[in-house]
Amino acid sequence: MIVISNSSPLIALSSANQLDILRRLFETVYIPEAVYQETVAENHFASQRKRILRARKEIIWAFLPVDLG
Repeated sequence: MIVISNSSPLIALSSANQLDILRRLFETVYIPEAVYQETVAENHFASQRKRILRARKEIIWAFLPVDLG
């Protein structure tokens, strides 16, 4: 099963140190580029950012293409 995620579940699961739940529930986690920016690039909490980056290596994440055309 796949899922498309916004930033709220990633931030909440990271805060609870439970990002591995995604791996147990979903084969692939799709995230829009804006979610990556918010949860990693613009995240001011270093420990949370590191957990999300670590999870990205363990979970198959795919960026969701955005076509506004």
